[in-house]
Amino acid sequence: LEELNSHILDPKKDCILFLSAQYCRTCKYLTPQYTKLARNNKGGDVVFAKANAVGKIGKEVSKALAVDAVPAFCLFRAGERYGTTINVSRIPSKKLDVALELLRSGDSWDGQKLRGLK
Repeated sequence: LEELNSHILDPKKDCILFLSAQYCRTCKYLTPQYTKLARNNKGGDVVFAKANAVGKIGKEVSKALAVDAVPAFCLFRAGERYGTTINVSRIPSKKLDVALELLRSGDSWDGQKLRGLK
């Protein structure tokens, strides 16, 4: 948990956190795609992190982030929660791409830009 906190709460970095569960078929499907996305952005301006939403610690993380279902993606800008939880069933995802663009841009969150996207 400390390592996760150091990544997502770092005031000098932006982060995307993928919350998943081992019993979730969609999470299993997304994991290699998320890993590929992270590798393609290696050395970039956004840290890609993953956490299990199951178990005592996972449930605490999910509750703290108000995540009700997995797979879920949470964004952090400079150590603070940015935007709303994003749920997608595939990567690449236009919705996730737009959210990452917003995160990188430094602009305020605009949920309207994500409406209707998958």
